[in-house]
Formats: sequence, structure tokens, C-alpha cells
Amino acid sequence: MLQRIESEYEQKIRHFFTKFVALGKQEGYIQRDLTEEMMMMYFTMYKNELGRHWEASNRERVTLSMKQWVDMFFFGLVGQKQKIEK
Repeated sequence: MLQRIESEYEQKIRHFFTKFVALGKQEGYIQRDLTEEMMMMYFTMYKNELGRHWEASNRERVTLSMKQWVDMFFFGLVGQKQKIEK
């Protein structure tokens, strides 16, 4: 599973994440002063820890809590979701 995640990351996700961050900065959702290197480090750190947790625990339970993992990734511990209005 981890090898598959690594392969997908290298092929698709890194490119997507880089574009996602650039758009987020442009639209003001992501701090403009954060470097791409810091953002990739944050993403890699989160991905590695999530993979480690996946391997060490009940995969069904981790899958069920994936929405919480994604929310925490994007909004942090003290972040607050904001309704996006266009």
C-alpha cells in the first residue's frame, strides 16, 4: 500500500498539490509568504505519518475517519472552516 501511495504521489499528487497551493495563495486561502518548500515539507510530513498510522492500525477505522484527517490537514487544529462564497 505504501509503495502505491509513493508512486501516485510522485506521478500525480505532487503536481496537483503544487498547483493547488499556487491557486490557494492567489485567492488568499493560503498564506502567500509560505515557500513551496515549506508547503511540500508539510504535505510530505502529513503523508508519511498518515501512512505510518495506516500500517499500524485498523485500516477500516482509519478509512472511516478519513474526512477528519482531511479536515485537519487543510484547517489545522485551531483553524475554522469558512464558507466559501463566490
